[in-house]
Amino acid sequence: ERAMGSIAIRAEMLGKRYRIGAPRVRHRTLREAIMSAAAAPLRNLGRLRGLTSFEGDTGGDTIWALRDFSFEAREGEVVGIIGRNGAGKSTLLRLAKGVETPTRGRVARGGEVALLLQNPGDFLIHEHAVEDAGPGGVVAAGLAGREQANPRDLSGGERQRLALEVVLAGGPYAAVLLDEPTRGMDRAHKDRLAGRIEELAEANAAVMVATHDTEFAASFAERIVLLGQGPTLDQIANRR
Repeated sequence: ERAMGSIAIRAEMLGKRYRIGAPRVRHRTLREAIMSAAAAPLRNLGRLRGLTSFEGDTGGDTIWALRDFSFEAREGEVVGIIGRNGAGKSTLLRLAKGVETPTRGRVARGGEVALLLQNPGDFLIHEHAVEDAGPGGVVAAGLAGREQANPRDLSGGERQRLALEVVLAGGPYAAVLLDEPTRGMDRAHKDRLAGRIEELAEANAAVMVATHDTEFAASFAERIVLLGQGPTLDQIANRR
């Protein structure tokens, strides 16, 4: 059994509320933001997703994506986050990373945090795979021999694996957050991803994976968090 380290992420009474029907920003994409501000590619993520934070009074057309949520994840721990659409899984990861500001509550981080978003195209901005991930990243993604491939020509699962290596290139990290990382992957590549998650945990990173794939979550997670509507939260104790 792997020993747990210091706290990598701690959230206290975390809440995030959005205004419904906020105007979409159409003149700029996250890809363009990454290219023009490579040092901080995710800073404007909340604005680009077309939902606006609402921190005024409690009335009006607003919705709580996450409410009154407290948790902590320790270095070396692997946590699966499951729940239906709209339960707040992606919101939780963005708040944990710090690309969005909570409406209330606070997040403390024990070090650098990496976040893989659902859309791998947000991270694959060059014409060749090796330009995005480097030679080692291409190999780690299982794409050896395809260094010159255009990421747009890869399958969904291949793009997802390559994007993960792009995200991890800046490590080491206190925590690694993955949002629906198995999209487009077959069983063999899911197993390979589970192995990669284990490697990250062995390197002392807390790994939090938001997924609809409960079978996949059960295959790797030491702890499962079931995220529900509003404040509803059940945590299933460590299985190992």
